[in-house]
Amino acid sequence: MKRLMCVILSVVMLFSLCGTAFAAEDSEMTNAVKIAKSRLEIPAAFTEFSSGKYEAGGQNVYELIWKNTAENPSSINASVLASGEIISYYYRDGERDYDKSGIAAYSKEEYLRIAKEWISRVNPSYAPELGDADEVYIGGVHSYNVSVRFGRTINSVPVYSDNVHISIDKYNGRVLSMNSQWTHPEKIEDAENVISVDEAGKILGEMSSLTLRYHKLQDEARAVLMYTPARFGMMIDAHSGEEFTVEYVDSEEGDAGGGASGTVNDSATNEKYESELTREELENIEELESLLSKNEISAIIAKMAGAAVSSFKVKTVTYRQTGSAEDEKTYEARVFLTNGEKESANVVLDAATGELKSLYTYLEYNPDKKQTKKRADMKQTAKRFIDTWASDVADKAYVFETEAEEKENTSGYFAFNHNENGIEYQGNRITVRVDESTGKILSFTKYWDNEITFDAPDGSISLEEATEKYIESAGAALCYVATGREMYASNNAERLALVYRFSDDAPAYVDAKNGECYDWSMGQEQESPDEYELQPDIKNHWAKHAVETLADNGIVISYDELFRPDEAITQKEIALIMDCFDGGYRPYEVTENDYASYIDRFVRREVIKGGEKNPDKKVTREECAAYLVRMFGYGSAAELKGIYKTGFSDEAQMSADKVGYVAIAKALGLISGNGGKFNPKKNVTRAEIATMLYNALEK
Repeated sequence: MKRLMCVILSVVMLFSLCGTAFAAEDSEMTNAVKIAKSRLEIPAAFTEFSSGKYEAGGQNVYELIWKNTAENPSSINASVLASGEIISYYYRDGERDYDKSGIAAYSKEEYLRIAKEWISRVNPSYAPELGDADEVYIGGVHSYNVSVRFGRTINSVPVYSDNVHISIDKYNGRVLSMNSQWTHPEKIEDAENVISVDEAGKILGEMSSLTLRYHKLQDEARAVLMYTPARFGMMIDAHSGEEFTVEYVDSEEGDAGGGASGTVNDSATNEKYESELTREELENIEELESLLSKNEISAIIAKMAGAAVSSFKVKTVTYRQTGSAEDEKTYEARVFLTNGEKESANVVLDAATGELKSLYTYLEYNPDKKQTKKRADMKQTAKRFIDTWASDVADKAYVFETEAEEKENTSGYFAFNHNENGIEYQGNRITVRVDESTGKILSFTKYWDNEITFDAPDGSISLEEATEKYIESAGAALCYVATGREMYASNNAERLALVYRFSDDAPAYVDAKNGECYDWSMGQEQESPDEYELQPDIKNHWAKHAVETLADNGIVISYDELFRPDEAITQKEIALIMDCFDGGYRPYEVTENDYASYIDRFVRREVIKGGEKNPDKKVTREECAAYLVRMFGYGSAAELKGIYKTGFSDEAQMSADKVGYVAIAKALGLISGNGGKFNPKKNVTRAEIATMLYNALEK
């Protein structure tokens, strides 16, 4: 009996302990659900509920989903930490019309207020450290959301990579989604006793290691001198000035390591050819009779002393045309070779001259293979091969390596770049791979344009001057960065360290002649302005509201210094505006080729009829009405004869084929007339086209 009672008591205690464990688990999740429901205001109709759970940073993350039972259900998804922090939210409206177009219902200031209030309610702990909005972006007229992004600041210092992104329905102001990256450190470093910005800039500038190199200009056969940073994205400890590296700690959730397999790409396979011809076809063309035969190619490859392929046998040769019919035709011979075992090679030669273009050898993997060759000896082997097989440029090919790099590098790979006036140009290069065990040449590629001219280095600024310009433009800034973070748990970190770093907009080049700093375009691309600024001649104009609202919604009619609201608009300018309205890309600086492409697009769509095409023609009001009605898809209806009355007193002055367009444009609210008249033959102005588009989007 006593034994039975012990068993019963043991079972009771076991279930009691299990119940306690389950209750703790249930309590944590219950708390997460309650927090989500109270802060997110889950509608009563969302009666279907499901959940999931995973662990991150030592605490549970609960994935909560509510749905309603409609035919097209709406849903709310939220990820909630056990601590009560909501790290992501997504609302899907099953009844939404995703094809709806229109302008935003609120101003940027109102969307900003909505986002701030929502974050303060959903994650109150964020509010004290919520920085200014980095961006309030209203998408184009065909988008349905507004994007608002906030950074994070602590003691007025930004926290690098911490942010909250909010998406808002642009029509009803409802928050559609939220994603946050908000670090919870064990320690936040003191912002006192940091080195000065100037001192930090000098240290970062030196670490950037500016190097003078030649860089080719776009669309020009000319290379100019630029100082280029060898390193980007460095950080230094704000207290000591020493280089800072973000550290990661081991996580039980996965291995942070990874690997990548490398493949050798035959450069010829990435080029475009006008045609691919068989040997039989080439033999029928008189001008190709001088191409090297298979036997001649075999003899050339056999002479490649020091190359692994010299003993390989040529299996196939494919001839391909690389020049155009307009230019002098050139042909390449693509050669496949094998040594009769499991090893092969590809060689590309100029089919007329035998000039070596590229060589790749594919050897069988040998796990017992050891390196026996010194890098200095392999470099000499590579240079001898270049002297023979790229003799035309061998005197310009040079390996630009520092003494430290030469000592540390033991591989058999060498990049011989163009040496012009003792300065490196990486656009022209020869690469050679030498087998570290046998000393044989395994690969060779040559990319060399002999037509490029190089600016003389005379008058270049010094490295010190360039570094000073770079530091000034890059702008060192103080920020917090999370370190000691678990690789797969982005919310937790050992500490927020105080560092200096250059801005993300730090320049990529410093002009060696004038010290100007440029991004990757080297000043050759016109960048769009960050934000449209209303021109002074529209600020007091009756069309101001329409122009400003369109700009906020992605339709910028003009970035010029003046808007010229009462100036007549041309057909090509209307085509540009319609393209922008349609969601197309509008470059800041529009060329005649751009205008031509816009017009041709609308001619293909029959928005502008073929016989109406006249890019520089000033467009009349009735013609403009026709373009817009066709763009909105009512062109066929507008062309029905004898059924339309416009209601304008000057209807008799309208072209007979435009009456239907004017009537529909009026019905759509695009136009309203003036004093009962439409003035169909009058040229439409820039202000009027803005108002027509605004009216279309307001409906």
